[in-house]
Amino acid sequence: MDAGIWKDRIDSTLTRVERDLGDIAAGARHYFARLDTAERMVFLGLLVIGLFYLLLRHFQRPEDGEETDGQFAGFLFVIVAVAAGFGWMVSGQTA
Repeated sequence: MDAGIWKDRIDSTLTRVERDLGDIAAGARHYFARLDTAERMVFLGLLVIGLFYLLLRHFQRPEDGEETDGQFAGFLFVIVAVAAGFGWMVSGQTA
């Protein structure tokens, strides 16, 4: 009897999770579709820099017991993100 109840609960939870993930994906597609070309390029640039940062941190090996943390890529990501946010803020006030 308990197995049937737990199976129903798990199935119900998985159905809700699937529905929620579908809603999130649809919202992300709708958001990305509303962006103009420049905003898409900045968004994709931030995504590429973020992936570069993650890959750099993954493949860097410590030398002489020193921790390496990919500070250049992280700093580059922060600078581009701040510049993009400032640009969108300024363009929103002038439009």
